[in-house]
Amino acid sequence: MAIPNPFRARHRGTLRQLWERVQNIARWKRSKPVDAAFLYTPLSDAKAEIRLLTLLAGDAGDPVKIIVWHSELVHPAVEIDNDRATMAEVRALLPPGWAAAENSEGRFLFEYESTEKTTWSHPNPDFDQSRLRQRTQLPPLNFSPSFEAVSYVWGSADNPVSIDVAFSPSGKPCLNDDFTRLTWKHLSVRRNLYDALNYLRLQDQTRVLWIDAICVNQANDAEKSDQIVRMADIYNLAFRVLSWLGPESSDDNSDLAISTLTYISQQVEAVGNGGTYETPNAKESRWFSPYAVFPYKAKEWTAIEALLSRPYFERVWVLQEVAGANDKATAICGRSSMSWYHFKGAIMTLLNNNTIPPSVRELAESLIHLVIRPSIIPIPDLFTMSRMRKCTDPRDKIYGILGMAPREFVLEMRPHYTKSIEFIYAHAVMTYAKMKHSLVLIQLCQISQRDPSARNLPSWIPDFSKPEQTWPVGSYMHASGHSRAHFQFSDDGKTLTVSGKRLAVVKSVNSKVTSTVNIQDAIDTVRAWMPPDILTAAYTAGGSLLDAFLLMLRCSYLNDRWPMLHETTLAQWREYFLDHIHGDTVSQETHTGQVYTTASFIKNRVFVTAGDGHIGLAPLGTKPGDIITTVLGCSTCILLRPVGNGSAFQIVGQGYVQGLDDGSGLVGSLPEGWTLSFKFRDSGSLKRYYVNASTGQETMDNPRLGPLPAVWSMVARDDEDANPDTITYLNQESGETLIGDPRLSPELLRQRGISVESFAII
Repeated sequence: MAIPNPFRARHRGTLRQLWERVQNIARWKRSKPVDAAFLYTPLSDAKAEIRLLTLLAGDAGDPVKIIVWHSELVHPAVEIDNDRATMAEVRALLPPGWAAAENSEGRFLFEYESTEKTTWSHPNPDFDQSRLRQRTQLPPLNFSPSFEAVSYVWGSADNPVSIDVAFSPSGKPCLNDDFTRLTWKHLSVRRNLYDALNYLRLQDQTRVLWIDAICVNQANDAEKSDQIVRMADIYNLAFRVLSWLGPESSDDNSDLAISTLTYISQQVEAVGNGGTYETPNAKESRWFSPYAVFPYKAKEWTAIEALLSRPYFERVWVLQEVAGANDKATAICGRSSMSWYHFKGAIMTLLNNNTIPPSVRELAESLIHLVIRPSIIPIPDLFTMSRMRKCTDPRDKIYGILGMAPREFVLEMRPHYTKSIEFIYAHAVMTYAKMKHSLVLIQLCQISQRDPSARNLPSWIPDFSKPEQTWPVGSYMHASGHSRAHFQFSDDGKTLTVSGKRLAVVKSVNSKVTSTVNIQDAIDTVRAWMPPDILTAAYTAGGSLLDAFLLMLRCSYLNDRWPMLHETTLAQWREYFLDHIHGDTVSQETHTGQVYTTASFIKNRVFVTAGDGHIGLAPLGTKPGDIITTVLGCSTCILLRPVGNGSAFQIVGQGYVQGLDDGSGLVGSLPEGWTLSFKFRDSGSLKRYYVNASTGQETMDNPRLGPLPAVWSMVARDDEDANPDTITYLNQESGETLIGDPRLSPELLRQRGISVESFAII
């Protein structure tokens, strides 16, 4: 697909004007810059200015010339389309057997469930089809300034290239201006940006762009701090975001990769909660299915793997740049391109498929936060994703995701490049804890990644500069329920005192570890972990040891707990395990999706047994004697290591302990017939809830806790933007609202006979 130019049609004129334009182009091509470096003119904060650049036309081999100018950028008032149908209205009038969803462009999609065929039209003829409009997007029509924002990788600083730059003090240059009257100077840019400018340059038209390396004075830390806070608006208000993946390459067959991904996406519609459907009038049948077998050979998969392995997808800043883009966003690789809408659909299809090469699926998983709605990504997940990506300055592991974070967090974390890395990391943890009354960020700590000689951090502050070693399990657990964190920071910022409960002590650690998602390595590791009495023994928390072991291997990520995802059931997983993993002969003849999920969960984790018989997954570096705890305000179990005389502790890391993952370790087992379930709302936000198998009742209120105290009532937001930590409780006497269940306070837990203690973590 050729790269379109949305500005071309705006500049039609008379023959005389066209001739003047040709003359101007010829003159600026011949113009020579003075032998001086480009100097930035300060931006006006009062006018909310940003810099933009006009990329002048040119042919291959011509010098790259740009004109830098200032423009106000004011966020427009957004008009709400009140006549657009809501999902509730759409579903209320569906005939029996029909379902509705919303795709990544905000377009309604309808599926007849028995055939799984889809349509864009509401199946009820009485429904007003004109109300099925897409969501309103930014920028509004005729918004000024109109520009394209470039998302790209800075790349190596070696061998920079000089381009010609002029400053236009009067604002945006007009097409017929005599650019030779401007003072042209030199600006040094990195090679990857130089390549991008050459590919994005048009032969007969100028192009207005925003590019961070040029439009932000990188030598001015104060300006960088101000502009970083504005980057979310810049990418939101761009006419289009251009993702520059790099030049085409015959070595990795990038053109084939883009054409293949585009074709895949044309068969499938991705929706907000991560699901996939068949697109109306698809040429290929059921490519949305987890078990669809694509007709591609090694050549296509190798090309896709190479494309998704490009440095662009490893960059921290890409997260917020793509998140802010509208549906005109385009991924460009050399002279080939595809819309981000199609790219997102292709990635979600690969992510949900169990038959593709594991290496391709692993890459698709690493891109999940590029293809789901940014408004519903919790901050801990953002930090996890930033740790998996690269940046030049370790501070940008925090600053690079601010464009996707809640405004209240952004205001507290305003960039300060003069502050130490340790200060910024600690400030992020403290700010989130105080803002959300949550300690989930300490779940990202791993003792095996601590290096006191490199970072002077206490054990409760993650080293965000180091990549995540494991697949986070926080979203798969509910160890302390909807509890509010109770904590205190010491005055010197070195000690965090938390409230929690000791659950068990690690008795043994199996030394076998897999550091990859290789299927055979995963099978070998699982076999090394199998208890000798796995087929006959009962489990300490109830049920069989076999089922407990199988649930642990997947952190209960099965259809039994996640009914919407059409995952494997425990019964199917048990049958597969006994047929293909247990015993003397290992078979991989069936699809590898069964083992791949397990491989993802056990990667870089060890198998532990507690003194009371519980089994679980623990971080690298776990030792016998480490204490398994549940900390109020954490969703996972936290392993702590006593230090000195045992009055202080260090965090070992998060763990998954079978039977203690659903809050049972804190407040006891669920009543008979009740289970914990998880599902994604239409928007993609996660909902944890309880289900009564006998009555079918669903509730977000924990059935183990009994009624709320008389003065409290639950305000459970069950809308599209709700997350578990938005469940609030209202004190009807004082008007106080709490994030976190008041029944799970240390005082009320102790009244129930539960031993809650304080842990001083250093």
